[in-house]
Amino acid sequence: MSNLYKKELDIINNIYGAILYCKYDEFSTILYANQYFYDLIGYTKEEIETKFNNRFADLVIDDVSEILIKIEDKISKGENLDYEYRLRRKDNSIIWVHDTAVYNKEDNAFYVTLMDITYMKSVEYQKKRFNNYLNNITNKIIITDIDGKIEYKNNEAKNNYFYPEIGGNINEYIFSNIIGYYEDDLWEKVKSGSKVEYETRVKIDNKFVSHNKNQLIPIKDELGEVLNIMQISENIMNKGDTLTQFPTRYLFEEYYEKVKLHIEDNLHIYMVLLDIDNFKKINDAYGHIIGDKVILETATKISDIIYKRDYVCRYGGDEFILLLIDENDENIIDRLIKISEYPAISKELAEIDVTYSIGVAKLENMEINYFNLLDLADKALYNVKRNGRNNICFASDFKLVK
Repeated sequence: MSNLYKKELDIINNIYGAILYCKYDEFSTILYANQYFYDLIGYTKEEIETKFNNRFADLVIDDVSEILIKIEDKISKGENLDYEYRLRRKDNSIIWVHDTAVYNKEDNAFYVTLMDITYMKSVEYQKKRFNNYLNNITNKIIITDIDGKIEYKNNEAKNNYFYPEIGGNINEYIFSNIIGYYEDDLWEKVKSGSKVEYETRVKIDNKFVSHNKNQLIPIKDELGEVLNIMQISENIMNKGDTLTQFPTRYLFEEYYEKVKLHIEDNLHIYMVLLDIDNFKKINDAYGHIIGDKVILETATKISDIIYKRDYVCRYGGDEFILLLIDENDENIIDRLIKISEYPAISKELAEIDVTYSIGVAKLENMEINYFNLLDLADKALYNVKRNGRNNICFASDFKLVK
């Protein structure tokens, strides 16, 4: 044996990983294995030779015939092998190995490397990997038991103080902040195995601090029984209007269609277009920074009159669109007048006369689509502007309120 060959064997035998050279037959007969392989399985080289006749396949727990079929397919395609399977050690314990192999056509054999991945297959490892994955997701993830008791929150969820703590119940958050018409059967649906989608909005001091699109997803066992429930929440504030952080017009339209399906008989849907009067003159006289503050203050005033099932978005520039759900026109008028009469919050705006032109369209016929109702509100708004601004007009009769 040459010195070079001795050095190569010395290197191979001191590698912290199993290396084998196996014949391509039904037993994967071992032609050579390094010392780490024998240490890994707990048998000596002599024991493998005498007890197993160097048959590597005899150590494999999984169905070798299926593995051989896959190997044959890989060889026909000229591809290297890459598998995971189980081996039984001398002490009768079972380990998982990751097998990569290259076929040597000349000797009809494989160069094989084996890595012990038993820990990677453990529940502890899987939990760590799962937790690491969830903590690198920008969405908020909460996992509860079947009754809503919170068992896990990823980092994004932990950073949102308005969620209940671990051990608390997610339903406290959901039913306090949900918007729309899902409250009655939402939790029962997900407990029965259905995925549920809904929106939540958190308002503090008349400002929206969170607006999320949420999914409740049942986590089932192999028999289909729901064991846990996962809530995935996507923040849509930072995907809407960058100044006010109101949702997009697309989300507004989507919400309108949902509300139409669930509106109670004693309530009505109102589409409202609100425009800041003479906004260009405010920008020209005071600058765009003050103009932005006027928009933000208007957003705060609007937020103050937005109830649980209402919706709002910035329609563009100095214009907002509101979807208000209420019992009658009088209530809507009272709420909209409150916006106009709301005193300036910022001292910088106290001396600026900020007024609003407001057009309102009430949904009288469920067959009317979103754009038709919006067009009616727009016509009512135009009527206010044509008659001196700073007023409210309903599209039903085009009379000015004030």
